[in-house]
Amino acid sequence: MVKDTLIMSRKPLQEQVEQALAEIVREALATQQTVQVPGLGVFRIERRPARRRPVKEGGAEFIPPRNEILFTPRT
Repeated sequence: MVKDTLIMSRKPLQEQVEQALAEIVREALATQQTVQVPGLGVFRIERRPARRRPVKEGGAEFIPPRNEILFTPRT
């Protein structure tokens, strides 16, 4: 998968590494895993509950629950 992409592609190495890192992070987050990238930071998934928000015209708007990707940079 990632190894094959790096060898067979003719793109610049930096672009290949960026794409490989993005693929690894995307796959890990899809399975609810936390991803720690040394020197960069931590990616994680946080569940946001459903909520209601008032609307100017009166009444309320329903916002469904969702997962949100959070990033904490290395300090």
